[in-house]
Amino acid sequence: MKIIHVSHDDISFARFVEPLVISSRKYGFNVKSLIVNKNNFIKFDGQNFLISNYLTFNPLQFFKAICNLITLIFREKPDVIQTHSTLGSVIPLFISFCLRIPIRIYHNHGIPHLGYSGLFKLSLKILEYVNIFFSTQVITVSPAMRIELQRLAPSKDIFCFLPGSSSGLENIWFQQTKSTYLRDQFRINKKTKILLFVGRPNHRKGFYNLLDAFSKINLDVCLFLVGITKKDIPKQYKNLKKIIALGIQKDMLKIYRSSDVLISPSLHEGFGYAILEAAASMNALLVSNIPGPDAIIDKNCGYLFDPTDVNDIRAKINMIFSNDEKLKIFKKQAYKKACQFKSSIITTKYVKFLKKL
Repeated sequence: MKIIHVSHDDISFARFVEPLVISSRKYGFNVKSLIVNKNNFIKFDGQNFLISNYLTFNPLQFFKAICNLITLIFREKPDVIQTHSTLGSVIPLFISFCLRIPIRIYHNHGIPHLGYSGLFKLSLKILEYVNIFFSTQVITVSPAMRIELQRLAPSKDIFCFLPGSSSGLENIWFQQTKSTYLRDQFRINKKTKILLFVGRPNHRKGFYNLLDAFSKINLDVCLFLVGITKKDIPKQYKNLKKIIALGIQKDMLKIYRSSDVLISPSLHEGFGYAILEAAASMNALLVSNIPGPDAIIDKNCGYLFDPTDVNDIRAKINMIFSNDEKLKIFKKQAYKKACQFKSSIITTKYVKFLKKL
């Protein structure tokens, strides 16, 4: 069976799709990938084809990218096309439908319309429906995501490789090792707790509500922000010494292993890989009560909160740091829960799914 993955983001491909590619090749599947190489993260090797960005407002670039995509799919004549992401799937699924590719898998990694309202929400919802319509099979990353997609297409079978995630985590994450990296770098007292945020400086990720909530607590806790620079922090919070922006970090293992608690205040998430990575690194969890991350967190790992309620966020931060013994239990249970998501478990279920096609 010949399979082609189409990914509109090379970094996402490396993190979430490549483990599926590698595992299916081990079982004899002929697998190639078409990847928009935005960040020079992936190299052409005869198995990975680098393609132009087909999500562009430049008419000439769009035409060239579409022609390239059609040519590659027509030339390779795959039995299976598997696409990834809501925005990046519509065009390759439609092309595959027109070229009569027999199996068209839409691999949904999250449902962005859940985090929006109004016309934009409707537009994203329509895109989700179109992806499902042009696909023959749909895979998603958590049981809650499966329920949401089933509401859009009640007659369609939606698959989720339990307990969830796109491809799980590699064994390197599961070493039960903590680090003093952040404490050493920033001269933080051993008694001071470390709260970690991983995300972007926007409303959807709950960034501003988090800053508002944290600024009102009176605890010996430092908030470290990954993916955030000093410029991203609003003026009213810049003088708070306990808020530290780390910017983009390539080695996240040492960051997670230096932290005590991960907080994820997003208004919507797909699966929430940062949550899983933090749990595997023995962090307790503070997570928005939304579909997706609920596959990872339960009452034994930390607390859920309403991401739109600053007072609730503040209350849960206070709760998790108010009892050291309970915090230790949360960390151990979070690690135990994360072990259910090892890559070997998820990718094996994916291969079994392919064999049944």
